[in-house]
Amino acid sequence: MAFIELNNLIIDEEYLDLLKDSGLDSFEALIEYADGEVVKKKATRSVMRLEVKALDGTAEVFYLKRHREKKPCKVSSLFKLPEGARNEWDMTISLAADGFDVMVPVAFGERHLKGRMSETLTLTKEVSDTVRLSDYIPALKGTAGARERLRIVGEMARLVKRFHDSGYNHQDMYLVHFFFRSSDGKMFLMDLQRVHKRVELPVRWRVKDLAQFVFSGRGAGGLSSTDLVRFGHIYLGKDKFESEDKKLIAKVLAKAARIERHDANLRERAKRG
Repeated sequence: MAFIELNNLIIDEEYLDLLKDSGLDSFEALIEYADGEVVKKKATRSVMRLEVKALDGTAEVFYLKRHREKKPCKVSSLFKLPEGARNEWDMTISLAADGFDVMVPVAFGERHLKGRMSETLTLTKEVSDTVRLSDYIPALKGTAGARERLRIVGEMARLVKRFHDSGYNHQDMYLVHFFFRSSDGKMFLMDLQRVHKRVELPVRWRVKDLAQFVFSGRGAGGLSSTDLVRFGHIYLGKDKFESEDKKLIAKVLAKAARIERHDANLRERAKRG
């Protein structure tokens, strides 16, 4: 990937001509774009799917994320690692450079508004023909389904191990953020706005990610205790858990239980309105 700065955007040169031909090579054009399919819309952010046609009639599909964010004050920013649209852009590029399968970063832009507010946008290429593993795994049935589930669990464990060993933590490592493409076997991690990278990842960040994975994988996620044990063996690279491994597992399970209680409380409050 090679990027240039143009019209208040950072653009991957590979897509520059396509965006120019479509009149989408400026921050203003993308922040005001309204012809796509709205996938998600909240008060401060939205996601839109858009199809961009080249002059030869071929088309590419992109996702446009637009955020309105409050910048942290200078004092708090000294003690807190960055999160949000710019961090997701930077981490996507970093992960791609480290050989991970992620969404393709196409364009990024930011402008400052009054006070500490800013508007950001991120354009990424669609990761086609994928399925969320939170949908795929529960649908696996019978003997063949069980074999496929074990294979998928192994692939997830290897992905998470490499992710952590490379110094990354996710902070939202729920099953809904794993995507799988059966045509080439690639597995993608999505929603990277809270990802950080360190020279060496502290244990507490491993625990948080793994606990989120365990919480989301159990129950509706379709993963059994056997699946999670297999995940642990592959993630730790051991056929038998040792004393230190068991201490780590205990921390993960305790954190997963806290997440489950917190989630139950949130759902109960939602019921009461």
